[in-house]
Amino acid sequence: IYMSRFIRLSNMVINTSKLVKIENSNNQYCMYFSNNNISGYFILSIGNLFTSDNTIVLCKEKSPVDYQIVENWIKSIEK
Repeated sequence: IYMSRFIRLSNMVINTSKLVKIENSNNQYCMYFSNNNISGYFILSIGNLFTSDNTIVLCKEKSPVDYQIVENWIKSIEK
């Protein structure tokens, strides 16, 4: 099974080696990371995103494109 090392969302690139767990509930994905420093590309710059609780929440209604990207990525590794 091939698993991509990065997930490119609309405003950042996620290194999947830092991803610990993904939960799906109420039309949202909660992505948990091993540390609170998420490096990536942001809208007009490159930098770091610091989250206090090591999570990113993608809501289907608020971020439909990113939600679909993560959903497709999960389906691709389930095969």
